Amino acid sequence: MAERLLVTGANGCIGAWVVAELTLAGAEVVALDVSDELHRLALVLGPEGAAAVPRVRGDIVDLDTLERTIDEHGT
Repeated sequence: MAERLLVTGANGCIGAWVVAELTLAGAEVVALDVSDELHRLALVLGPEGAAAVPRVRGDIVDLDTLERTIDEHGT
C-alpha cells in the first residue's frame, strides 16, 4: 500500500495549498476538515482535481473520527 498523507484543515487557505502542492507532487492525500466546502480546493486544483481528493468531514479534536480516518484511509 502506498503511503498517504493526512492534511487537517484541508479546506482552509493554507490547508488547500498544502493539499494542492502535495497532490501536484504526486503524493496521495486525504483531506480532513470540519467543513465539506470545496471552494478553496477547487480554486487551486480545479473542480476535477478537488473532487478526486478523498475527503473526510470531521474535527481534528474528535479522536474517534481521527482514528477511523486513519484506519479507513491508511494514513
